Amino acid sequence: MSTLAPLRLAVRLTLVGLVIGALFASSALAVPIDVTHHSGSPQPTTVVLVNHSSSSGFDWGDAAIGGAVIAGIALLLVGGALTLQRHRAHAPSHIAPLAG
Repeated sequence: MSTLAPLRLAVRLTLVGLVIGALFASSALAVPIDVTHHSGSPQPTTVVLVNHSSSSGFDWGDAAIGGAVIAGIALLLVGGALTLQRHRAHAPSHIAPLAG
């Protein structure tokens, strides 16, 4: 086993984690774009506040985000375990004694 193998594993796992994080963070941070065009003086805007309360108190959006995070962590763990298993299968079964 070369000395670069653990480094390559760490880089691969980091990249997989960053890709998964980027996929889920992009939708969580989405903000609508203000496409109103102003001609002349600014016009006053009317804002309507709506109070939305759920009777059950359970937020499905938060549950989906939590589930996605858990799925991402599980993918990282399974991928890391499979990579380690593959590397261990190709590693030599004996260690050469040090000459000295």
